[in-house]
Parts: sequence; C-alpha cells; structure tokens
Amino acid sequence: MRVAFCAVAAAVLLLYARHRRRNDVTQLLTIIVVTSPSRSCPSTRLLQRVFASFALVPGLQECRKISVADGFTISERRSHKRGAILAEEQAQYLEYIERVGELTRSHSDFQHCDLLALPSRHGFGWAVREALARVRTRFVLVVQHDRAFLRAVDLPQLLDALQRDARVKYILLPSKGTAHYQQTAEQAQGALQSLRCSELQLLQLNQWYDSTHLTSAAHYEECVFGSGLVRRGDFFESGAFGAALKADVHARGAAAHAAYGTWLLQEPGPPRRGFAGPGPTRDVVGHLDARSAWSRWAEDGTGGEGRAPDAREREELREVRADAKERKKAARRAAQERAQVKASLRGVPVSPAAAQARGLGGYYRQIAGLPAS
Repeated sequence: MRVAFCAVAAAVLLLYARHRRRNDVTQLLTIIVVTSPSRSCPSTRLLQRVFASFALVPGLQECRKISVADGFTISERRSHKRGAILAEEQAQYLEYIERVGELTRSHSDFQHCDLLALPSRHGFGWAVREALARVRTRFVLVVQHDRAFLRAVDLPQLLDALQRDARVKYILLPSKGTAHYQQTAEQAQGALQSLRCSELQLLQLNQWYDSTHLTSAAHYEECVFGSGLVRRGDFFESGAFGAALKADVHARGAAAHAAYGTWLLQEPGPPRRGFAGPGPTRDVVGHLDARSAWSRWAEDGTGGEGRAPDAREREELREVRADAKERKKAARRAAQERAQVKASLRGVPVSPAAAQARGLGGYYRQIAGLPAS
C-alpha cells in the first residue's frame, strides 16, 4: 500500500513539475512570427503548418504570439524578398491578411495570437522591431513564416541557459542550413568554442541567422537595433548588421563574440553507419516551400481553406512552373559555359578581345588582364 502511495505521489509531483515548467515558459516567452507576400498567397496553408508545428514543443502553443504581416510595394517586377508585388497580386495579399486575422480569432493553433498588419513595407528587421514594441515578456522566439518545427526541443532548458549564463544571449535552433556550419566556419576562421550549459551543448556562432532563434527583447534593442545598422527592408543575416557582426568577430575573435553571444544548439543524432562517434546534429526546424504549398492548394481544390482557385490562378500556376523550368535550364547552361570558359582560361591563353566578346564577369576579366567593368 505504501509503495503504491509513493508511486502515485511521485507521478503527481512529476506532473506538477511539468505543469510549472510549462507555465514558466508562457510567462517568459513571446513568439514573433513574421509573414510577408509569397507565392502561396492568398492560401494560409504555409502559415498554418508553421503554427501547427508549435504543438511539437511542450508549452509553445500556450505562449503569446504576435503574427506580423509586413506591408508591400507595387512594382512592375515581382520580388517577394524585397516586398515587391505586381498590381494584380495586391488583392490576393490583402485577402491573405484577412484570412490570417480570422485564424487568430477562431483556429486552435492560433490561440493567444495577435495580428499586427503593417501599413507599409518594413522588411524583416523592422517588422521584428514593430513586434518587440508589443512584447511584455523577457524573451522572444523569432520565427519566419516558412520555418516549421520538425521535432520537440527542451524549451525550459534553453530559456534557463539564456537566464543563467551571461555568455549566452542568442540561441539558434539547427536546420539543414547549419548542418555543416562547424566544418565550414573552422576552415575559414579557426576553431570554434563549445559550451556546455546545463544539459545543452552549444557551438560558437559567428553570425546572426534570421532562422528560428531565441534571445531576449533587451538584447535585440541594445545589440541589434542599438547598432544603428538595421535599415528599412533589411534582413539581419544578410544586411549591414550581419556583415558587421561577421567582420567584427573575424577581426577581434572571442572578445567580439562575447558582445553578441550568438550560439548554435547542437544535439547530435545517432551514429552513421561506418563512422565512429555521434552522427550530425539533428534538425529542429525545417524550411517549407511557399511555391509547393501554393501548388498543392491549386491542385487539390479548396485545400481545406474554403475557396477553390479560379481559372486565372490555375493558368498562373502553369506559367510559374514553365518559367521555373526554363530558369533552371538556363542556369544549367550558364554553369556549363562558365566551367568551359574557366578551364580554357586556366590552360589556354585568351586574348582580351575574345574575353570581352564573351561578356565575362570580373573573375575572368582579371585573368584576361582587362580592367574591371
């Protein structure tokens, strides 16, 4: 009888501890999800997959969320990365924003979520800044609208590391894009630091990735926006701030890195067959393809979203696929031509006139002795 009572008591204490840890997460963390024009608009399938993936991480769905819908500019040439859309796409994106708003009011995956629709094009960096003005928790999880969780991660431990270790100010969750980060970074910059923080294994990260990451709102305000390098339309990773961070760490080493405190979570997977030691770091988040999400929506009718694509949208889908196929063929032909020219320039003298006639880029012009174009 006593053994049974002790077992029940232990189970109750365990459940209470888990409940408390989950409550601690909701009091400490706000999720910022930035969305913008994409191929999938007006379909919300892409964003729904991202929000649904929060269920994989205990406590994440209960956190407050801010979904920031960036503005746009009308252009004759589409460039979703720069927020430029065609005039005929405006109605689709506005419909998309309305449907996201409806999801925040009615869909269980969007519970505790507020929609912040920006009136003009801000870019990823400034969109995050607008959301930070509405954050009331100490920490934020910044998520792009095409990055979904693939598996669970110990969120309380990650937050604990940010709270207890002053060296840790930013934690990037691993994805396919960071699978070989250590090898490539060490080849260019030398050995990276490894940090054991509680049960977590972290690797020194010499840049600020836009992909899913945890940091404090104060660190964003002081380190990122306080630098004055984040301009309207910028991404952190590829903008002036990201370039300055990499240059600073490359020049000053560990002393510079300490100010940014950027780390990559490492969770080695099972050993690979034929190799000693643990396998490569397992992905926590993965990239979703907006174009394929839109394609599936166009092909399967309503896609569970209440509206079937019309004839114009289906025709546009066919054009997009044909255009993408032609671009791939052109890129393949250009790569083959560059490889042939590069081989000829290395082994056979080429006159400046011949090189100029081929319209070669800076690398080949330099080999041929031509001034930079």
